[in-house]
Amino acid sequence: MPERELQTATFALGCFWSPDARFGALPGVIRTRVGYTGGKTEGPTYYQMGDHREAVQLDFDPALISYSDLLQEALREGDFGGHSTNRQYRSAVFYHTSEQQAEARAAGIQELEAAGVFTRAEEFHQKHFLQHGPEAREFFAKYPTAEAFTDATETARANAIASGRLSRDQVRALLPSLAISSATRELLLGHEG
Repeated sequence: MPERELQTATFALGCFWSPDARFGALPGVIRTRVGYTGGKTEGPTYYQMGDHREAVQLDFDPALISYSDLLQEALREGDFGGHSTNRQYRSAVFYHTSEQQAEARAAGIQELEAAGVFTRAEEFHQKHFLQHGPEAREFFAKYPTAEAFTDATETARANAIASGRLSRDQVRALLPSLAISSATRELLLGHEG
């Protein structure tokens, strides 16, 4: 799929591992990655985040899923309204276009900022649930670089399954999109919710 057809969305929704899995399960979401955004501190890391927030950034095909649908997922996942006293975990929407800004406002989101620099989190945070399960071995072998592993649609889907948050029907719907061995398929089936 040509890159020009994709759009980008960025959401801070608390700890970034669960939103990464949640959005990775959605048809039309092509890539997900976790990282830091919304601050001015240069070169944020997990241990020296400064004034940034944990966030998930995704590339999506607007012909398959709307930004409005993504906002609804963000509202279900996030804690909008400022309940967290720690900036790192405060929910916010970072808009990339004036259309995204207008849609977020129409959805009632107050915690809204223009998207700025997004710094990818360390590789041990990317596809967290998949990386920490026995099924990861086949995916690591298939994608020889950390960036290729993180950016693959297949690993986004597998991470969603490995999170254990999906229903049996959702898992069975995603499995055919994964070009994996029967042994790895069985490991992922063990995560059915």
